[in-house]
Amino acid sequence: HMGAMAGMVKGQVKGSKQAREVHAHAMRELAKITADAFPEGSDFGETRALPEIWSKPDDFKKAIDVFLAEATKLAEVSHTGDEGAFKQQFGAMGKNACGGCHKLFREKKKK
Repeated sequence: HMGAMAGMVKGQVKGSKQAREVHAHAMRELAKITADAFPEGSDFGETRALPEIWSKPDDFKKAIDVFLAEATKLAEVSHTGDEGAFKQQFGAMGKNACGGCHKLFREKKKK
């Protein structure tokens, strides 16, 4: 969903108000279940999740709370049809929510 919205925000793909709404709402719904995606004991298998998810659960919870707050704002902004506001909130979500969590709790891609 983030990739699709990034293409719209960058003008690489045409995105209608409805498309922005669908992707923004999907991210909000994903934010609601993120904590359930990493329950205690799920730190195995092929994953880029760092051990800090389980060793620093309070910090991970804070990151999830930011994700939910930013995704909720994005979903709300998507209803206005204001592309500028959508772009601004998309950037804020990417920086504050996605980046804030991925930097601390996700291993970088191996080249």
